[in-house]
Amino acid sequence: MKIEVEITNEMIENIIITALEGGSNYWYFFQNDAYSLVIENEEYKRLPFASALSKLILLEGLKIDIHDLENKNEVLGTLSLESIKKGLEKAFEKDPICVLQMMDESYDADTADVLFQYFVMGEVIFG
Repeated sequence: MKIEVEITNEMIENIIITALEGGSNYWYFFQNDAYSLVIENEEYKRLPFASALSKLILLEGLKIDIHDLENKNEVLGTLSLESIKKGLEKAFEKDPICVLQMMDESYDADTADVLFQYFVMGEVIFG
């Protein structure tokens, strides 16, 4: 059986923002290049970092490495439009409740963290 649902950029952006601003703070780290990419972008630089980064990924095709907070040289995965699509498919298969909570906006920071891990690493490693 195949089920198709519409997931908007706004839904994904809200999950990324929630993960970056709280849900996933215990495991991820950005190198300085992530901040530079946002600051150098005239269209998005006045937005909060998490929102600007989300828009750069979703609308401009940015790919950004996500590092391990405890070992800042270790790349855990790359956040990109493609990794988000694959992560959503995997999340729908393994944790469909998280996807449904994203869609009906009943998610919390824990749900955002789980989805962000799928987006970055294709599976839940932490938590």
